Amino acid sequence: IDEAVPLMALLEEQEPEKWLRPVDSLFRNHPSVTLSANQEKRIRNGGSFSVNLEPGTYRVYDAKGEFLALTRVEEGIMSTIKSFFDV
Repeated sequence: IDEAVPLMALLEEQEPEKWLRPVDSLFRNHPSVTLSANQEKRIRNGGSFSVNLEPGTYRVYDAKGEFLALTRVEEGIMSTIKSFFDV
């Protein structure tokens, strides 16, 4: 609500797309993790893999900083909840 923009302001805006937020901003309350090249390959192929992280939900990024997925870690295994990369 604090970040809401009134509809009339959007309708009057010359460049309303400037108000769009990156997808990963929706998950900013979850910690981020940068994956290794091998881990990135596993995520992009829908696989799970072992990690040394606390159980929980994580935002994962590749080495270039591209947001790849929202993941879950349970019992030392990271798996995808929802991927956001182009196939």
